[in-house]
Amino acid sequence: MGNVPFDTVCILLVTLSIICSLVSIGIILWVRHKRPASRASPSFSLALWISLADLPLRVIDYLTNQLTLGYHPPTQASFARFLLWGSSFATMWFVYLNVMIALDLHLVVFHNLPRQARIRSMYPYLALGFATFISAWYLVLPRVRFLANASIAVDSNGSAAAAFSILWNMVWLDLAIVYVTAVMVAIFVVLFRNRKKAKPSPSKSAALDNTAVDSLNTQAAGSTTTNLEEAKARAHLQNSALVNNARLIAAYPIILFIVYMPNTLMTLLAYLSILTYSSFFNKIQVILFALQGVFNLGTLLIHPAMLLAYQQGLFSLPEFFLNRTDGWSFSYESEKSRAGFQHLSPPLGKKKSPLSAAAGNGGVPSASLLPPPLLPVSASRPSPLRTVDTGPNVTGYFSPVLDRYRLSQVTVVCIGDKGPMISRSDGVSPTTTFDAQSVCSDEQSIYLL
Repeated sequence: MGNVPFDTVCILLVTLSIICSLVSIGIILWVRHKRPASRASPSFSLALWISLADLPLRVIDYLTNQLTLGYHPPTQASFARFLLWGSSFATMWFVYLNVMIALDLHLVVFHNLPRQARIRSMYPYLALGFATFISAWYLVLPRVRFLANASIAVDSNGSAAAAFSILWNMVWLDLAIVYVTAVMVAIFVVLFRNRKKAKPSPSKSAALDNTAVDSLNTQAAGSTTTNLEEAKARAHLQNSALVNNARLIAAYPIILFIVYMPNTLMTLLAYLSILTYSSFFNKIQVILFALQGVFNLGTLLIHPAMLLAYQQGLFSLPEFFLNRTDGWSFSYESEKSRAGFQHLSPPLGKKKSPLSAAAGNGGVPSASLLPPPLLPVSASRPSPLRTVDTGPNVTGYFSPVLDRYRLSQVTVVCIGDKGPMISRSDGVSPTTTFDAQSVCSDEQSIYLL
């Protein structure tokens, strides 16, 4: 009957993975229901599809386990072919959904992808198209059958069909992993380089942390001088948030390394006769596959959208399971932004205007108004600084500086090869988006303060 203890462990891990995937789906749907603005985050939306894609794989794991259907595998070739196709389809669907997250970061950082670009709503369908194309060929492979141990064989050993069944999936897996690797490395090189360019002196950075509100209030009052070091400090703090957000979002594509790299490497080495088949290594692969849903849930819980939801009291695991949702509010905002800058409540008798920041390129969705301000109503308060994932030549959009009754000015820092350049725009309307591209050249990184 095979290795009963190991098969039992696999069944337990598969069950745990299914539970984690279902919990992930529930969390995402709940957050999207409580705050529809979260749908503007491509990576957060793709996380829902990634959790869904894990479920058919786990069903196939159940069917092929030695303790279930695998103990007495059926003899129908059609059923074996269906399972082979289903395994390939679900695997590639999961893989290329993760690739879409890397693609979105790629387009945002290097190609100025607009927030409302149509392709951002097409990512799930593109991944589905890739999975369908790659897996469809398994429906026409000859002599697909079950072996005695419930594994599936294609044609005869060494035949062209058998080689195709092994290499076809492996090639597409390798392409996905190589692309994700290249994109992640390039993005972080750019983001860390920009943060280094904007890094102020330590004394100025500390002074900014302590006097951020006073500094912006001075600007709102109409100051005509701007401290270059303070401007660079703000840009540095902002870019640090961008690096952190991109790092958290990149955790999804990194799952490909953990789950699929050992499999593709082992398959390639065994096919080339460089390495003999290892039962121990195969068990490690099976365990990693079975834990895919667990990895998904762990990655979801550190997604920037979730972290910011925790900070604003939108979501917590105990309250999720206890169904306590009354009185929650929601706002996408960095912790530093919330600590240093707070919203101003409108004058009495007026409705709150939606001073929404544009959606975060690369995954962080639009911001909404905070709950009631923490500062006294009589104080002059700028709006919070919103963080988005941006890179060179990408405009970051933030709420304009706001005092009690009027809008003041937006300060733009363009970081280029010749150093920072400061520019301002007075009287920016809360209902229009300030275009920093009109100020900065194509060769400069843009930061709105």
